[in-house]
Amino acid sequence: MLTYAARKVLLILPTIFLVLVFLFFMLRILPGDPVTAALGNEASAEVIASLKKELGLDRPLHVQFLDYLQGLVKGDLGRSLITRTSVAGEIAAAFPYTMSYTVTSMIFAIFVGIGMGVLTAIKRNTVIDYLGRIFSLLGLSFPVFFMGLLLMFLFAVKLDLLPAIGSGDLKHLILPALSGGLIMTAYITRLTRSSMLEVIRADYIATARAKGLRESVVVFRHALKNALISITTIVGMYFGMHFAGSIMIEMIFARPGMGKLLITAIKQNDYTMVQSLIVVYCFIIIVVNLLTDLIYGLIDPRIVYK
Repeated sequence: MLTYAARKVLLILPTIFLVLVFLFFMLRILPGDPVTAALGNEASAEVIASLKKELGLDRPLHVQFLDYLQGLVKGDLGRSLITRTSVAGEIAAAFPYTMSYTVTSMIFAIFVGIGMGVLTAIKRNTVIDYLGRIFSLLGLSFPVFFMGLLLMFLFAVKLDLLPAIGSGDLKHLILPALSGGLIMTAYITRLTRSSMLEVIRADYIATARAKGLRESVVVFRHALKNALISITTIVGMYFGMHFAGSIMIEMIFARPGMGKLLITAIKQNDYTMVQSLIVVYCFIIIVVNLLTDLIYGLIDPRIVYK
C-alpha cells in the first residue's frame, strides 16, 4: 500500500502542475486588467503602472509563472490585489470554517445515511422502507440553498432554537451542517440500500445464515462490510464536491469560509485570491481521492495495490 500511495503521489504532482498552468494563464488572458479593476477606472496611469510593478505584473508571463511556483514551494501565495494582505493568511483564516462545515455534515450523513440504508434494506417493502425511500427522494429533490432557507425559517425564525447566521460557536454550525448533511444523507441512504439489497442476495450470505449466525452478525459483519466499497466511493467523491459546494451555504448563513471568500474575490476582480482558492480546492479534492483509494484496502484486504 505504501508503494501504491507513493506512486499515486507522484502522479498527483503533474496533475497539480497542469492545474496551476491552466489557472495561471487562463486568468491572465481573460479580458480586462485586474489592476485597473481593483483600483477603479479613475486611477491614473502612473498609479496603475506603479502597482503592476510592485506586484510584478509588468514582467513576462513565464517569469511571473516561475515566481509564482517558487512562492508556492515556500508557502507564499502572493498578496491580495484589494486588501494587499497575504493570500495564504486569508485562506488559512477561512479554511477552518469550510472544513468544519464539510466534516460535520459528512459525518452526520455517513452515520445516518448508512443506518437508514441498512434498515430500509432489511425491512424491504415495509412501511419503514417506504418512508426511507420517500425521505431519499425528497432529499435528492431539494437544492442545498432551499434546504438551508427552510431549516433557517423553521429552527431560527419560528422556533427560535438556533442562530440563523454567523459563526460564533458550535450552535452556529448546526443549521449549515444539517442543510448539507440531510441532502448527503439521502444520497448515502439510497446507495446503501441498493448495495445491501445486492449483497444480501449473494450465496455467502445464505451460507452465513445456514451456519446459524445471528442476523446482526450477518448484516453488519458480512453484508455491510462488502457493501462499503461502493459507499466509500460515493462518500469520497461527494466529500470533494461538498467542500467545493460550500459556497452557497456560506453565503446563506454568513459564514466567513473559503466559499464566501471566493465569491468576494470574484466580485472584486482579485485574481490572485481567486487563483489561490481554486488551487486549494483542487488540492483538497485530489488528496481526498487518494485517501479514498487507500481506504479500499482497509475495507477489503483482498484488494491488491499495483
